Amino acid sequence: MLFKAFCAESAYAGGLTAGLLYALHPAMTNTVSYVFARSGQLSALFLFLSFFLFLKSDNQKNKGLVFYLFSLLSFILALFSKQSAASFPALILLYLLLANSTTNLKRSLKKSFPYFCVLGLWLLIRYISFGAIGDIEGTGMLWNRIDYILIQPLVYLNYLWLIIFPAGISFEHSLLPLNGLGDPLFFIPLIYIAGMIICFIIFLRNLSVQDRKILLFSLGFFILFILPTSSVFPTTAPLEEKRLYFSSAGFFIAAGWALQRFVSGDFYKNFSVKPILRFLFLTYFIFLGLSTMGRNEYFREPEMVWKDVICKYPGHSRAHNNLGSLYLNRGNSLMAAQSLFSALATDSESPAAHANLGILYERYLNDLPSAEKCYQKAVELDRMPVFPLIRLGNMYFANGDDRSALNYYDMALKYDAFSDEAYIYKGYLYLARG
Repeated sequence: MLFKAFCAESAYAGGLTAGLLYALHPAMTNTVSYVFARSGQLSALFLFLSFFLFLKSDNQKNKGLVFYLFSLLSFILALFSKQSAASFPALILLYLLLANSTTNLKRSLKKSFPYFCVLGLWLLIRYISFGAIGDIEGTGMLWNRIDYILIQPLVYLNYLWLIIFPAGISFEHSLLPLNGLGDPLFFIPLIYIAGMIICFIIFLRNLSVQDRKILLFSLGFFILFILPTSSVFPTTAPLEEKRLYFSSAGFFIAAGWALQRFVSGDFYKNFSVKPILRFLFLTYFIFLGLSTMGRNEYFREPEMVWKDVICKYPGHSRAHNNLGSLYLNRGNSLMAAQSLFSALATDSESPAAHANLGILYERYLNDLPSAEKCYQKAVELDRMPVFPLIRLGNMYFANGDDRSALNYYDMALKYDAFSDEAYIYKGYLYLARG
């Protein structure tokens, strides 16, 4: 439907290509296979549905209002699934401005206005409920704003690389703050992006008006849904593949348009070239499918996931720590110790690594003084030291010091008044007291 809105002729090849790329691309696996990222799937489902219903409302005269209202409802569900859906009203406005040559700015604003009203109401509810609008979950762990802005050219270049040629796909990526404007990792990606923009503008000048519109829409689609996490608003991690789950659809629309033009022969009148192009596209699809199958195999075994991250980023402290935590839960104290000391070697101020090392000393080595030292270090380093405080409480509770245990549980609850774990262990303590 989207291709038909921009192109008068049949657009099945373009739509099919975009759909296949979206379904087969390995960058989607982090969102699809990882339970914690399922909110991205849910949000994307409602956004696609909302956009589909909006397109139907634009084409249906009798039932147009019904489709429009259900589109708004679907957008509301998308917002409450994941906050990155906030860019959707701008996408609707962009579509209205580009798809129909007879649509002026005033009419476009009028038709997209209800979506902006829904967004404004949602932002108000979010602010009243949580006291903030940005990355609330990552409070205390966010990047410095200047550092976050400086690294964005490198982030955008990485996203483009991961979409076009998905080498270096990883469950987590590790990027360090740059050393100011003179850092090569700032100005070299910036030069590359500037060059690509210039080439894109030159390329657009040689296309028809309709072709320009669909490519501008594709670019706008991609940028609008990357901007909330890749602009001036810091998050806990500047580069995450799951952010491509919906935004990459814009890039795939452009790829679908390219294949549509190749198939129709608008670019290549020489029929001997067409089979070669089709073969190349088919080979690329097979490559993507095999890569996705390979990535899904990693998610069958968490150990493989973290080892893959460490292989790509040897200095990734969190990956070493999570691998150590995995070994702890499996009772493999030797491998756990190796991973946790590696985590502290790369980041000596990792509170999670210190806390897990405390568990190793307490549970497997029965070295309580060393365990307490590790827990206290974790409390000192962590901005929200609920977990190490509970571990300290549990250690004292197990050794019969109920007063100290209760004190640590209460301290944990001061940091997080809704910590169910602290309440549970506190309840166990009262139960043991009789």
